[in-house]
Amino acid sequence: MEGGAMPITTTQQLDDLTNLDSREYRLTDWEVEFVDSVDKQNRAGCVLSDRQKASISKIWDAAFIHGKRGVR
Repeated sequence: MEGGAMPITTTQQLDDLTNLDSREYRLTDWEVEFVDSVDKQNRAGCVLSDRQKASISKIWDAAFIHGKRGVR
């Protein structure tokens, strides 16, 4: 990657999303439940599917890259 930056992992994205400051960002109810479920699976050592990883990445991008999850 340019500048030696390492790509963010799904685990890092999950950590960011589970520690999200709800006063600054807000996820939908479905996103909260999904992130919580995937986080529990990940911590239990389960291998996440490509679809789960893609969904986490999409939610993370919306919250942290595109700013589409600001307080409503």
